[in-house]
Amino acid sequence: MKKLIGIVAALTVAASAFAVDFSLGFRGNVNFGLGSSIADADTKKATEDALSVAKAFGYDTYNGGGVYFGGGLYGNIGLVDSAVKFGIQPELLLNMNGYWVHTSGTFLGESVSTKTESGTLTLDIPVIFALDLPLGDSFSLGFGLGPQLSIPLLYGSNTELNGEHVTDNLDYDVKNANFGLAFDVNAKLRPGEAKKAALVFDLRYNLDFTPTKVDVIYKDKSSGSETTITTDFETFYRRSLNVGLGVEVKF
Repeated sequence: MKKLIGIVAALTVAASAFAVDFSLGFRGNVNFGLGSSIADADTKKATEDALSVAKAFGYDTYNGGGVYFGGGLYGNIGLVDSAVKFGIQPELLLNMNGYWVHTSGTFLGESVSTKTESGTLTLDIPVIFALDLPLGDSFSLGFGLGPQLSIPLLYGSNTELNGEHVTDNLDYDVKNANFGLAFDVNAKLRPGEAKKAALVFDLRYNLDFTPTKVDVIYKDKSSGSETTITTDFETFYRRSLNVGLGVEVKF
């Protein structure tokens, strides 16, 4: 992982030597887990079977990605400045991602609800190959695609039954980084005469090829002992649509 980050840094430095312009930006985003799915095959089947039974009893169910937030910094290194602009855009982003399984209904006259939410906080390092199409003096439309390294910093999972936590004794140790692709469409508005600053509206889809793996650890609260009960458990595949708004300054 350190070697890969070093390679990304070296390529960025090398590209900057040929830069015709440089922009620095900040973006905040809302992350919608569209298409996220449970990775572990046995867990996925058990979940689907349980939801099928719940639906048969008239329960409301939800099984899919959650809604989270993120944001970070990026630098756009312009390499071609003509009618179509082309550049490389390395980024450092912190994103929250997750997967939800919810059921709610009535059983024997009593309201019953279950809620399981699993989530990660990731450091995402995409390198976007970006095309920018100027549409007039103040507006441009951009498209980007590039590889992404995603490093899970934290992972957590919680299950509730009628609002009561039932997994307080479990902890998790993240085992791996993930690799994937980032697809990007953006629009930039540069007001004023100097055209140095831009307001950026951004749509991005993250497609991870690998799931986050964790060791599941049971903690005995009375004795303080810890026991690893599952190793390399595959949690979920991230498929997220990020809706972002940011500011970019050209130097």
